[in-house]
Amino acid sequence: MRVTTAKNLPGKKVISTDGEEVGNLLDIEIDPRTGKLLYVLIDPNENFLYRNEGKLKIEDNKIKISFDAVLAARDYVIVDKRYILIGSN
Repeated sequence: MRVTTAKNLPGKKVISTDGEEVGNLLDIEIDPRTGKLLYVLIDPNENFLYRNEGKLKIEDNKIKISFDAVLAARDYVIVDKRYILIGSN
């Protein structure tokens, strides 16, 4: 079994389950008290469209997606499209 470590994730392409290229992973946010993985911070592609209906946090033009949305992380980081609502802003 191949293991992917957190230090290898920044810079990986983030793709939704419907094949939409979301952007590049910048970092992972962790709760320092519990060690729980909270969010992935993504630098979105300029052509990526999303509607923010409470599922996304936007900070400094970066997207924070709940770590619960991450389905796989190897060559790409794959996130559940239900956490990203494609559409117009």
